[in-house]
Amino acid sequence: MGSRGRVATGRGAQCGVLGALALSVLVVFGTVALPGSVASAAPKTLRGATYSLMQGFMSRWDNDGFAKVTDLGALAKYRARLAGCTIRVDPALRSADGSTPNAQYGPEPDVITFSKDPRTLPASARNAWGQTVWHEVTHALEESNGDDPSNGDKLYQERNIEYMGCVATEALPWLDQLERKAKAGGSVKQLHDIWQKYLDAMNYAATKLPETQKYPPDLALMQKWFGFSVDTQTITRLYVSNKAFSGPVWKNLRTMLAQFELGWTGVWLGYDGFSGIRFTQTGGSVSGRWDAPDGAFATLKGTVVGSTLSGDLAHHLAGGTLWFGYTFSITLAADGASFSGQKTCVTENGEPIPGDPHPQQWDARRDNGTGAPSTSVRREPSGSGRRLLVAQF
Repeated sequence: MGSRGRVATGRGAQCGVLGALALSVLVVFGTVALPGSVASAAPKTLRGATYSLMQGFMSRWDNDGFAKVTDLGALAKYRARLAGCTIRVDPALRSADGSTPNAQYGPEPDVITFSKDPRTLPASARNAWGQTVWHEVTHALEESNGDDPSNGDKLYQERNIEYMGCVATEALPWLDQLERKAKAGGSVKQLHDIWQKYLDAMNYAATKLPETQKYPPDLALMQKWFGFSVDTQTITRLYVSNKAFSGPVWKNLRTMLAQFELGWTGVWLGYDGFSGIRFTQTGGSVSGRWDAPDGAFATLKGTVVGSTLSGDLAHHLAGGTLWFGYTFSITLAADGASFSGQKTCVTENGEPIPGDPHPQQWDARRDNGTGAPSTSVRREPSGSGRRLLVAQF
């Protein structure tokens, strides 16, 4: 294992609006009021106080409906890993680059060092420091799973916890507000606007952080190593069902999410993409197929993170010969009725096709049985050696 420590600083999760690990109390997230600060007196032992902070942060959403299907981590797993670490307090704590972190995990020896004593924190700081403990124990779990941070790539070292932290502190508070607004009788429009903010936050965590831009979130790994699980489609299904809430007060929430419950499964019509393509979603994976009248066809494979689907689309001639392909990234609208994004045309070797728009807009709407695919003609650039392609776009 590498000897370089992993640190939590005031920079936080880089989630735009928030500094997730800021030492000052985080009383609002955007405009979302944070419920339930951990205000109970800290235990007298250092280890007990440290665990209490972590437990408070990880269980902060337990009274919300979405807690039935989400988890910031398996608490038993985090508790056991914390028990295996030596805990120290060093007010003069410095990282290797000379900065002053809030905390630092070092694998050799197995030590978590804090710059402040968890037993002396004011109640107003306990939520933020609870996240700090969660942050460092996550690094300790990475270490015990064989993850080696010694390559010096800080984006790699922080790839998991920065995504998890952004989801925990910027996306989930919007779900808390969504439930509060629904319970208060909020309109479909009001609930839609809050839901869209949740989706935006999830997409930011998955695609805009420096860490996730270089290392896309590995959700299966996070589930396996940490027990972390926040899946939009699973949350949607919970809300649309009566398993989270029952009664007429939740009708508008179910109405708003009824279309979105379908996820990506369905037929999609458009004028600038493969109109009539059929998607099938299974968990976090989507497959797709489109067929042209002349026997040409396209196949799609992609992965869902939040409301964004990214992957590859391969276009074949009749008989199966690969013609060209696309890489794509598209985002499902909050009502589930349309998507918008971009696709980049590439050759069999993965190179951009000369003269093609790069990238191209790809928009489509869900087929509700009233529309029909449009047909257009796509001409390859002169000198490309490719035939005229007539297809449904």
